[in-house]
Amino acid sequence: MERLTLAEERVEILFRKIKNEEKVVLVFGGVRIDQLDIAATVLEELSINMIYRGRKQVDGRLIDKMEGKGYMYLNFVENINIAFWADEMELVESPFGSSAFCAFDF
Repeated sequence: MERLTLAEERVEILFRKIKNEEKVVLVFGGVRIDQLDIAATVLEELSINMIYRGRKQVDGRLIDKMEGKGYMYLNFVENINIAFWADEMELVESPFGSSAFCAFDF
């Protein structure tokens, strides 16, 4: 990972492919950050471990959707964890500008 941006209901992750230096951006929209845990000492050249849609315990129940948003987990090998609610996701490949958009259907 080359850059992680958290701003105005968006999470943007810029990945750089190791072999050919191409870049890919993964964007989550309609974001509400629930947890941000940074235990890493070095924040350069982060490696993503896992991105998945999961569940969160709310009022004693496990839920995976709330107010039209799904619960997402983003974990890095370097011990950085982010949990957030999001209602859309977009994958943008550069330099060609092609993209794939996915609005979560909750």
